[in-house]
Amino acid sequence: MNWWDGLVVLFTGKHVAILGPRMAGKTTLYDFLETGTVDRATQRKQNVGVEPRKRARRKDLGLSIRKGADVPGKDTYYPDWQKLFVRAHIVFYLFDAHMARTDDEYRGRLTRDSRKLREWGVDGKSIYVIGTHKDTDPLASQRPDADYADHILDLDVIEAFRSRVRAASVVVGAMITDESTNELLRGALGR
Repeated sequence: MNWWDGLVVLFTGKHVAILGPRMAGKTTLYDFLETGTVDRATQRKQNVGVEPRKRARRKDLGLSIRKGADVPGKDTYYPDWQKLFVRAHIVFYLFDAHMARTDDEYRGRLTRDSRKLREWGVDGKSIYVIGTHKDTDPLASQRPDADYADHILDLDVIEAFRSRVRAASVVVGAMITDESTNELLRGALGR
């Protein structure tokens, strides 16, 4: 069974929510699941002249994905998130790894988000936490991939998030090409 066939098996009959702070990569992940490729403009910046491979579209895979809006961190948007979260069987929560490492306000946002998810009920859900934007973090270029990922995963806020929502997995990477997005998603899903 190939990777995309595995997604069919995993997602068939399930609702998927994609949540996270603004600019964490929600739209990129949604588009990747929808089309099998990252946004062509994003990919063109990284791979000039490389034509993305065609993959099955979300509708062909039978996925029911409830994309969250690009919701700012204000608590007034939590009711919209709650509607998506409560209905979902599978939740992808994305966060900017560089911001989680360097910005106290952002770490506070992650803490509030994890508390809300826990409050709304994590039982029976598969929650995959994905740290994105590794490509924008100067520390990532100074460390081997595994060391950088371990550094992010060892942050107190990420360890607490993982525990609070009982995350099925927490991974860190970038979504700048089809390959990097595929690798990140495969890592999250343990495939």
